[in-house]
Formats: sequence, C-alpha cells, structure tokens
Amino acid sequence: MVTPAFAADLYEPPVTPRPAPTWTGFHIGGGGGYGSAVYDERIDFNCFGCTSSENQENAPLFQGLGVDVLNIFLGSELGAEGGFGTIEGGYDFQFGDHFVLGILGSYDWSDIKYDAKLGAGVCFEPSCGPNAEDSVIEGELGLGYTLTAKNTWSILGRFGYLLNPDVLAYIVAGYSETEMEGQLSGLLTGTDYIGYNYDFTLKGLTLGGGLEAKLSPNIRAKLEYRYIDYDTLTESIGIPNFGEGDGDPRDSLALTTKASQQTVRAVVSYQFNPFGGADGMYATPTADYVEPEQTVASWTGLYIGGGGGYGSATYDERIELFCFECSDGDGPLAQFGPIDILSIFAENDFGGKGPLGTIEGGFDFQIGENFVVGVLASYDWTDIKSSSEIGIGVCFEPSCGPTSAESVIEGELGIGYTLTAEDTWSILGRFGYLVTPDVLAYGLVGYSETSMNGRLSGIDSADVTGGWDGYELASYDFTLKGLTLGGGLEAKVTENIHAKVEYRYIDYDTLTNFVPIGAGERDGIEFTTNASQQTVRGVVSYHFNPFAM
Repeated sequence: MVTPAFAADLYEPPVTPRPAPTWTGFHIGGGGGYGSAVYDERIDFNCFGCTSSENQENAPLFQGLGVDVLNIFLGSELGAEGGFGTIEGGYDFQFGDHFVLGILGSYDWSDIKYDAKLGAGVCFEPSCGPNAEDSVIEGELGLGYTLTAKNTWSILGRFGYLLNPDVLAYIVAGYSETEMEGQLSGLLTGTDYIGYNYDFTLKGLTLGGGLEAKLSPNIRAKLEYRYIDYDTLTESIGIPNFGEGDGDPRDSLALTTKASQQTVRAVVSYQFNPFGGADGMYATPTADYVEPEQTVASWTGLYIGGGGGYGSATYDERIELFCFECSDGDGPLAQFGPIDILSIFAENDFGGKGPLGTIEGGFDFQIGENFVVGVLASYDWTDIKSSSEIGIGVCFEPSCGPTSAESVIEGELGIGYTLTAEDTWSILGRFGYLVTPDVLAYGLVGYSETSMNGRLSGIDSADVTGGWDGYELASYDFTLKGLTLGGGLEAKVTENIHAKVEYRYIDYDTLTNFVPIGAGERDGIEFTTNASQQTVRGVVSYHFNPFAM
C-alpha cells in the first residue's frame, strides 16, 4: 500500500521543452570571397556584298566550287579571376519547423580581372653591350588590355530547409547587374600608361546556394556560391563596300560577348528582432523547466562521402620569341637608336567552366571541445572546358541566290580547339573550429593533380564534307600539379550524416616549354602556362563509429 507522502515523492512535474530557435527577422552582414569570370567572345567579319566580282557588284568574300564565303569568324573563351568584398541585408520568415523563405540585397566591390598583352622585350644602350651575349631584357614595350568586373549588385530570393534548428541549407535566385571597365594601355618597362578606357554594364540571372549556421542568438555565418548568367551583348560596326556596288546592310564587324561569373563568399550577419522570448532566440522557459543533460557528439572517426559542384579554370598563356643573335650579323630582331628589341611576346588569359562530381574519404580527430584536425583524399571527375574556334560562314549554290540580298549563312566550316580538365585527385589536411557542437568551420591545404586533354578538331555545322565535323586532327594529354587551398562549413544533420559546402582553389605549377631556333643559346620560342582552378562543391558524408564525449 502506497502512503500519500510516498506518492507525492514519486510525482515528477512535466518538463516544458525549450522551443527551437526562429529564423524570422531582418539581418545585415558583410564578408568577402573570390570569384572568376568567363567571357565567350566571338568576332564576325560579315561580307554578304562588300566586294565586287565579274558578274556581281555586291559580291561576298569568295565564290567558287559551288560555295559562297559570307563571313570569317574567330571565337575564344577568355578567363578572369580576383577577390571581392560584400555587404548585404535582408529579411527571412520561418514557417513550420523546417522551412525558411527570404529576400536579400547585396553589393560586391570586386577586382575580377582579365589581362592580355602584346609587345617586345627590349634593352637600352649602352647597357645592351657590344655583343649579343652581353644583352639582357631590361623592360617591355607594347600594349596591354584589361577587362575588370568592378562591382555587382543583386536582388535575390531564397528558400531553405533546416537540417537542424541551427543549420539552414538553401538556394537563391534573382537578378544581378555588374559594372565592367575595359582599359587599353601602353606598356613601358613594366609601367602601365592608360590610353583608353570605357565602361559598360552586364545584366543577368543569378542562381546559387549555401549553408548557414546560427552561432549565437543573433549571429549567423554562411558559405554561399553564386553563378551569374549574363545576357548576350552584341555590338556591330558597319563596313563599306570595297567594290563598285552599294554593299549589303548586313556587312559589318560584329563582336558578341556571352559572359558568366562564379563567386564563393563567406558572410557573417547580425539578425535583428527574432521572434521568441526575452533572450531573443528562444522562448523564456517556465519555472518548472529542467535543462536536459547534453551529450556532445564527437567529430572523431572515419567517413566517406560524395557530391557534386561546379568549377572554372583560368589559363594564363604566354608565347615569346627570343632573338638575341638570330638575325643577320648575329644581331637582335631590330635596333632603333638606343633600343634593341630582343623578343616579341603575346600573353592572354583563357578561361573555361563546367560541372564536377566527387567522392571522398578521410579521418577527423577532435581536440578538446572546439578544434578538429583531419586528413582527406578526394577524386573529382570533371568537364571544365575551354574552347576556341576559327572558320568561315558559307552558303551553297543555288540557294545562295544571284544577289547578296538573297544569301544567308547555311553552315560554318573551320577548326576548333578544346582544353578540358578531365579529373583531379587531391590529398588534403584540414583544421577546423566548432562554432557550435554541430557546425564546423574549417580550412584546407594540400596537393592536387589534374589530368588535362587538348583536342584539335574540325567544324562543319552543315555536314558539307560528310565527316569533317568533329574529326580529330590532334589530341594530347598532360598533367597539371599544384597547391590546393580552401575552406568550408560542415554541419551534422544526424549523428552519422554530415553535409558541407566547400570551396577549393588550385594554384598549378608553371609549365614552360622552350623550342630552340637559330645559333644563339637563348634564341627560341618559349611557351609558358600558369593555370588555376576554382571549384565549389556540396558533399554529404557518412561518419563511422563517432565517439561520445
């Protein structure tokens, strides 16, 4: 029989659970990151009726063998990269236990720059010396061109899912405008002299996503990726008739630009007026609330994972012809008064982009309550591709018509070149700080190798030749090796499942190939490639045997 006193001793008052944090409220923040851009440029010299022939006043560039050549085109993907800072503000609304809807505006000031040069390496008398072997290149004379993304503003909506009450996985979509600056300058011994600059605006659709974590009642941190697909820009300059007729209104020099930009950013923000209790993040617990005993999960253990992402590459290519004693009389290329020209060079930044898939495995070890060190290996299969092309636009008799006004381009014939990053393996170490028991902010450093393929092939969009389109003229493989740096934000979704967003930058070793020419030991053609690759990836991993602390 239970006495009333003993029954009272057995009674335990119900525990009022502490409500989950809310994401509803205004927020402002700032941060920075790194970005890249690819400019797919094409130049068309259109000549439907800009010349004359025996039978036609307004004739195309060439007529013969049943084919009219109506234009000449040259296309290439140019690459740019650089850092940026950002500020942003917005409003989020949480509905239910798992979903967040919001809007934000951001402004980035950046230095994402494309660079090209054309010029000569020179020395100056009397330091050139009386003999070729005494001469050294003391400076450069020529022209330089830069195209820089100066700033970008964006209006974006976002939709997210709460992996746990403190971690939000989300996507963004919206509109962006980027202010561009082009600058043509003179080069003199390494100093740029501005000759001409101009500004224009690129506009486009923005897509992206990220991972954001609450660090405290009002402080949030996120790692976010954005891709801007800009509208195509076309500028056309009319050209005169070089024959006897009036020409064709389509005769022009046309420049078409299709640009895109990728950025990854780390942002810390402050959330105002979140709805909840007195502490601003959680409702005030009742007097009978008992804080449950917390079991902190350890990050120590093995893991495997997989995912995907997107990447870009920049190839800084330089070709230089050295001629210290390769001309008549064992002299340099040219001499103008006190200046000896010892080389001529061309330099250009090519670019590429494409998707990637990845698998990885590693081991982490937690040190104390806040620090994690680890090692991981990953393999990426990629299609990060840069392309260039040159060729002609044609029509075929009798469909070309007897006059230029009746002619249209029916196909393209030419040669294309692609450079593709096919796969990358990496060995990396990482060091992280647990901003909460379930959220790790970390940095990466290590070594990577990327398998590259270069391919030269035919272009025949109208299948005139019956086999030229895609025909492989040449193909070669080589490997790029380099240092990898990066960082990310990783969150525990469950005890064994983790999700992360991660950025990597690979700075490859410089490749140099020298082909001797002439009698001088230093005379020859030098090819130099300085490449880099940027990727952002989302990875879900499974962690084995985590230890409780």
